[in-house]
Amino acid sequence: MFGVLNLPVRERGVYPTAIVEQHFRHASGRLRGVQHGRRREAYLRLQAACRLLGDVTRQRDVRDRLVREGLQPITRRVRCAINKSALQDYVDNAGPEADEVPRRSRSWLQHGLTRRQLARRLLGCTRADAATPGMGWVMVAYRHSKLGAQLVMAGHVAYSREYATNAAADPFSLPRALRAVALHGVGHDFDDSAAFPRAKQAVVRPAARSIACFLRNREAILQQVGRHLFPAAVAAERRARAKLLFNSLDMHGTVAGFYGRWGLDEATRPLGALRLQGLQLDAGERFSVRQYQNLQREGSVWLMRRMGAMERFVRAWLTHAGDRWRLRQPERTLCSYVWQEAEGVSRVAKLEWCVRAGHVVHNLQHDGCIIALRAGARADAVAEQLRRACSHALGYDQPVEVKAMA
Repeated sequence: MFGVLNLPVRERGVYPTAIVEQHFRHASGRLRGVQHGRRREAYLRLQAACRLLGDVTRQRDVRDRLVREGLQPITRRVRCAINKSALQDYVDNAGPEADEVPRRSRSWLQHGLTRRQLARRLLGCTRADAATPGMGWVMVAYRHSKLGAQLVMAGHVAYSREYATNAAADPFSLPRALRAVALHGVGHDFDDSAAFPRAKQAVVRPAARSIACFLRNREAILQQVGRHLFPAAVAAERRARAKLLFNSLDMHGTVAGFYGRWGLDEATRPLGALRLQGLQLDAGERFSVRQYQNLQREGSVWLMRRMGAMERFVRAWLTHAGDRWRLRQPERTLCSYVWQEAEGVSRVAKLEWCVRAGHVVHNLQHDGCIIALRAGARADAVAEQLRRACSHALGYDQPVEVKAMA
């Protein structure tokens, strides 16, 4: 009922009757002029929601019931195979680097634990697989974030990102190299290529041309930016760090913020001094990292202005949560959940295709999955089939790549 009136469920307190009636008027106003066979039904639902929630006592009863039932319901459970013997061998025999705390790798899920402690923690959650010596399994339950769950319930998005309820039992929470140990021999890592930029290109018109240029020249740009900023690093690490820069820019990060996180000096190694070479450019086209950064913000504001109901919902939720930081840039939060919906559409398309094709999904990784292929299937052929399934579901081309585990 709350979502019908575009109201987030408050875990504490109630909405005054005047606020409920205001939301009813706004929602019913949006129905005026709508020609649809279910328009009358929609209006009656608005009336019923207004009558129910306008009574503060009944509103509190509904709120309490929803809170008891859980505002973040389990979205799915996945049985994930674990290479128990490989993980135990790592705990017993890994060198001194295993006793270091990983940096910049999902630290909010690792609680300052060393790599060896993280491996031991996962082993503690793993059950032995009686049918396959040396292997084990964990049951990973997933749910949306608090805001994601409410956006889904209110109908603003169909899907949101799914997170493991217990990070200790989820190999995706591990640093990449350790994750590769835990999942060795389990399956292949199928991942959408540049999922957020492709979704933006399809939706945000002001930024579409710049994003198309970036995607067309993505490898050349990542390699050259990585080489410019981190000349001492090996090629793979340079590319990975440059990818982190563009991932950050996609979500309103800044070049200055990236320099600060990596201890770089803008005066010594300014991006403005980099002249990108060998790019495939259309007539009159140019690409600069600064321009790309600015267009992400402009595009997000452009999109938010076209999604007024979702903007009001996001602002209301952030206000109730006391999240002043994200209230400073509500367009960033709104757009994040729009792109998460695209990510979710692609993820569900993979899961459904795997069921039809006889493959087994072992782990969800945002827009990717760890998939154990049926006998005789080739990973490259499966990636192409997944591309077709995901692209059909999304309505635009979404390549799927097979990523190395480590």
